Amino acid sequence: MKRTENKPSKLVIAGGSGFLGKVLRREVGRFFDEVVILTRNVRKPEHPNEHIVTWDARTVGPWTRCLEGADLLINLTGRSVNCRYTQENRREILDSRVRSTLALGAGVIAAEDPPECWINASSATIYEGSRDEPQTEDRGRIGNDFSMGVCQKWEAAFNDIPVPGTRKVILRNGLVLDSEEGALGELRSLVRKGLGGAAGDGTQRMSWVHRSDFTEMLLTAWKDRWEGIFNCTAPEHPTNAAFMKTLRRIEGAQIGIDAPAWLVKLGAQLMGTEAELVLKSRFVMPKKALERGFQFKYPNLEQALQHLVSDEKVVA
Repeated sequence: MKRTENKPSKLVIAGGSGFLGKVLRREVGRFFDEVVILTRNVRKPEHPNEHIVTWDARTVGPWTRCLEGADLLINLTGRSVNCRYTQENRREILDSRVRSTLALGAGVIAAEDPPECWINASSATIYEGSRDEPQTEDRGRIGNDFSMGVCQKWEAAFNDIPVPGTRKVILRNGLVLDSEEGALGELRSLVRKGLGGAAGDGTQRMSWVHRSDFTEMLLTAWKDRWEGIFNCTAPEHPTNAAFMKTLRRIEGAQIGIDAPAWLVKLGAQLMGTEAELVLKSRFVMPKKALERGFQFKYPNLEQALQHLVSDEKVVA
């Protein structure tokens, strides 16, 4: 690591105002003396060691000075995929990821004291849907539909940036579970309304990771000098039906009405989102992390959900 006894540690989070950014600010930011949040909107710092720096997430500018001397740069920037895939939204989903990555790359290249490590987010949805065969970093099948194509172009933009003084890591994240925000918050809302049954035929796999394991893997990648691509998912991958059954039991829900695929597609259209987010099977295994001895605190879904549901205010 770049940190020395005489040098304060510094973390820069690009896209730090979204769901994952909030998780990192709460659970990772406390390990650094200084945390810089790159955001497109002026906001107040949420923690004493934070500084807010505005940027347009597209072009270089004065914001690049914040990269100087950083121990770790994390890029989470990108328009939410929880929307209809209209032509305009497709363009923004891709552009927001690629252009922000290229802008950060230009800043890192120009820095006199560039970040020691740069971790760029990606998604486990880069792999083709699989119900029976786990997708790993070295043997995963990558397709070319819209979602997979976005991930490929995002990762290619990151990999093509020549920054020999900065170690680069890609984390292909599954569903990061937190108590009320993100995907779990939406699923819990369905369960409370009695609608938390299986989606489609319920056999699609769900790749997930507890928020604490997500942040711990990120910190481990930095501390232990990982490099390259890593799947950031728990080693247990239940079907959608099994996931929802477990969640209903923990929530104390007596019923959970199933939703056939046609109803999921209709509901997604009415809610302004895409059925793919629910119906695609994601069976993604964190092979490289396990080979490096990474220990999951919450490898089991029931254990993870029990923690998040029973004590929502706990920061593990």
